[in-house]
Amino acid sequence: MGKRDLSIILVSHRSRGILEKRIPYGLLACGGVILFLFIVSSLFLFWSFFNRVSQEAELAKLERENSFLSSELGGVKSVIDSLESELGKLVEKEDAIRTVFGLPEVDQEIRQLGVGGREYRQPLPLGALWGESFEEICSDIDELYRRIKFENESLEYIYEEVTNKKQLLDHTPSIRPCEGYISRGFGMKRDPFTGWMQFHQGMDFAAPRGTPVYAPAHGKVVFTGWCGALGKVVKIDHGHSYLTVFGHLNTINVRKGQEVRRGQLIGGMGSTGYSTGPHLHYEVRYRGHPTDPRRFIYSSRDLVLE
Repeated sequence: MGKRDLSIILVSHRSRGILEKRIPYGLLACGGVILFLFIVSSLFLFWSFFNRVSQEAELAKLERENSFLSSELGGVKSVIDSLESELGKLVEKEDAIRTVFGLPEVDQEIRQLGVGGREYRQPLPLGALWGESFEEICSDIDELYRRIKFENESLEYIYEEVTNKKQLLDHTPSIRPCEGYISRGFGMKRDPFTGWMQFHQGMDFAAPRGTPVYAPAHGKVVFTGWCGALGKVVKIDHGHSYLTVFGHLNTINVRKGQEVRRGQLIGGMGSTGYSTGPHLHYEVRYRGHPTDPRRFIYSSRDLVLE
């Protein structure tokens, strides 16, 4: 047996024979190398297979996630378009309200301030989703937020102005204080007692004694009682520099400091003080000066009685 041979001895128990096989070391080494390469190749193939399967699974997962995100992004885009449309309608209503109440219109350049991007009322194109990046979508949302904030501030201004106008209207004399016919108007008139021409600071309404007398606007009673030639008097401060005076009353149904509303009963017509008969002397004073009450009679009491 050579030094570079490997002997394999096989012993048979049946024939009690011995079989010896000699394998050269070179052949054995070659077989080992081949076996090693086979194992390595097999492992590489298995690794490549499972790696490919894993990559395909990961790719499929990413595709599903991408599809989901694209769908969600499309939903966000649709919401933005819908909000853009509703905001445009809100702006149109705001402009209409400003016109009705005589408020100044908002210049489009002012609306553009702090907004940036596309023209203020231009809707976002529905087909532009795939051409816009995620950052552009975020920019659209930010723009929409600023526009809504601007409209909110604008509507707050409108509410404040309308509230102030309503308060002014509520506190401005605007109805007849009583039924009856006008027996004496405002201005230079002949005094029934002296026969001389004198400036009459109000308007006289003649009607039966006890005819109800009503407040012509919201206000606060600042005086009740006797007031010289006018007899029993009620004075109402309506704010906004308006004051009304009711003279020759027979009865007084309010007290000093009481808040009254337009159309509220304040007394009954009489003939107290210097009077030729039952009538109401009615004055409207603005900033302390008497004005023609005819300017402040816009409708009958029944139309605005509250």
